[in-house]
Amino acid sequence: MLTLKLRTRNVKGLLFWEPYIRLSYGIGWRKYDMLVDVGLSEKTSCGYFKILLSRKLSIKLLTDIPKSFVRGYIQEPLKTDAETILGELLNYAKILHFESKRLTRKISDYAKKLHLWSKYMAYPVDEGAKWILKILRPQKFDKQGIFMVKALLNEGFGINEKTSREQIKLFKDAGSIIYCPFYVIPKKERIVFYDGTESTPKENVIYTRFINSSDDLKNYIEGILRKI
Repeated sequence: MLTLKLRTRNVKGLLFWEPYIRLSYGIGWRKYDMLVDVGLSEKTSCGYFKILLSRKLSIKLLTDIPKSFVRGYIQEPLKTDAETILGELLNYAKILHFESKRLTRKISDYAKKLHLWSKYMAYPVDEGAKWILKILRPQKFDKQGIFMVKALLNEGFGINEKTSREQIKLFKDAGSIIYCPFYVIPKKERIVFYDGTESTPKENVIYTRFINSSDDLKNYIEGILRKI
C-alpha cells in the first residue's frame, strides 16, 4: 500500500487514510506530479473541492507498507482511472473560465454604477435615488471562490481553458493510488482534520472546512468515529 509517510505521533484521534490518485504528466517542457483526492471529494457534488484538496507529491514522503500493518481507517478510492480525473480537470478549466468571465462582467457593471453614483452625489439626494443605494450595497461576487480555484488549476496543474488532452503526456507513474494520513478529532460541534505528514500536529484547515461545510460529509465521518 503506497502512502505518504506518517510523521505525526501521539495524537489522540482516529487515524484516517485518505486516497489520492497520482497524476504525473508533462505539458510541453513542464512536468507535474500531483495528488488528487479521490475519496471524500467524490462524496460531494461540487467538483471544485477536488482541486482545493489536491497537493504536490513529495517523493521523500512516499513509502510502501503492507496493508495489514496499517492501523486506523482506510477510505476506499471512489475513482481509480487517471484519464477520467484528467478529463474532469480539463472540463473544470472550461467551466471556470466561463464563470470567471460572467463574474468579471458583473463586477464591471457594478463598477460603472459606482462611477455614475459618484457623479450623482454632487447633487442633493432625493427619495427617487434610494433604489440606487440598494443596488450599490457592498456585494460579495465570488462566493464560490471561482477566481481562486481557476488560479490553482492553472498554477498547480498547468491546466487552463486552452489546454487540450493532446498537449498532455501522462507518465507511467500516473494512476497510482497513494494514501495520506490524517488524524480526525471531534471538537464540540466540529470535525477537525490534522495532517499526519507534518512533524508536529497541525490542522489541515481546508479539509476541516470541507468536512464541516456539508452535513452529509460530517455525518459520514461521525458514523466512522462511532464504529471505531
